[in-house]
Amino acid sequence: MKTAVRVAIAALAVTALGGCAAAPSKAPPRAHEPPATPETLVASLEDRQTAEVVAFDSVNEMDERCDALCYHLQQICGLGEAICQIATAHPSPATGDACVRARDTCEGTKDRLPPECLCGQG
Repeated sequence: MKTAVRVAIAALAVTALGGCAAAPSKAPPRAHEPPATPETLVASLEDRQTAEVVAFDSVNEMDERCDALCYHLQQICGLGEAICQIATAHPSPATGDACVRARDTCEGTKDRLPPECLCGQG
C-alpha cells in the first residue's frame, strides 16, 4: 500500500476511532455528526473506493493511460485492504460484508485492466 493511502487511512482512523482515547472535550458533540464506528469508517472508505473505480473508468486513451489506470487500481485495492483490516479488527456482519465487496471490487477492477498495463508486474 502506498504511503499516501496509509496516511489517509491513518488520518481517518485517528479521526474516527481515536476520540475514545482523547481527553474529554468541553464542547458538546454536534447533534448532526453521528458517532464514529468501525461501520461508518468502513462506509467512508467504501465511498472513496467507489470514487476511485469511477476515476479508473474515466481514464481515456492518453499517453500515460497505463500509469493512470495502475494508480487508480492501487488506490482501489489499497482502500480494500484497509477496509478488510478494519473488518478484522472490528468484526461484524457489516464490516465483513464490506471486506468481501472491497476484495471483489479490487479483483474485478484488475480483471478489467488492459493486457498492456502490467501495474508492477514487470
